[in-house]
Amino acid sequence: MAISELNTKGTVCTTPVVPLEHKILLSRHEAAQLLGISWRTLDELVRRGEIRIRRVGGPIRGRVLFSRIELQRFAEQEIVSPRG
Repeated sequence: MAISELNTKGTVCTTPVVPLEHKILLSRHEAAQLLGISWRTLDELVRRGEIRIRRVGGPIRGRVLFSRIELQRFAEQEIVSPRG
């Protein structure tokens, strides 16, 4: 399967659709779905430094992507219970 779109010259180009299980870098929505959390919770985990991101296309306005390996690392880390 492929997605067709017009390029800057007005000609049609096709981009192959890569199944989620074959992707190395994931979008915010895909990463949240993989972890079974909301994208807001994912954003909070990034803000707290618990999950690292990859920026593609520039350090400020680049697209934020998540490494499958980083998500696996987060999911398998030791759980620390809150003090109580």
